[in-house]
Amino acid sequence: MPNKPALLALHQIDGLARALVPMFDGTRPFFPSDKANIETLVRAIPDLVREILDLTADIVAPVTDAPLTTEEAALVVGLSAQTLNKLRHEQDGPPYIKHARRVVYRRSDLEAWMQSRRRVPVKGSVKIRREIVITPEFVQDCVDAGVGEAVLKELDTPSDSLSR
Repeated sequence: MPNKPALLALHQIDGLARALVPMFDGTRPFFPSDKANIETLVRAIPDLVREILDLTADIVAPVTDAPLTTEEAALVVGLSAQTLNKLRHEQDGPPYIKHARRVVYRRSDLEAWMQSRRRVPVKGSVKIRREIVITPEFVQDCVDAGVGEAVLKELDTPSDSLSR
């Protein structure tokens, strides 16, 4: 069943665009009144597009979250299918759905998984190990608290390079 409000919004965009095409394809010259038509189009399109998206959300959402194969999911997350399989077997990959022997992924799960792995680097930090990040401020706090010498020995960093 057609979504009549969405079709109406699409027809409004189409009508505005058809009125302006001759000005841009060279079949007719610009007139002073064209400026108002162009401004109307520029102001109207974002609202009409938002209206169309709102009116068709129930139709578009199921399509965008359709099941993806491992190969398709790998393209979404920027990894190879082999790496995605390995992560799944190590229980470190994105959530998946298993139908008999077939593995599929949902785009929303892939995007949530990528977001959960997002890291924001700390300016001036030194990565010691994979899970430990020590900033210069932390080391200076240790020095100020009297445990600086032990930390410095571990880091093999001269103490004068940490003074403020």
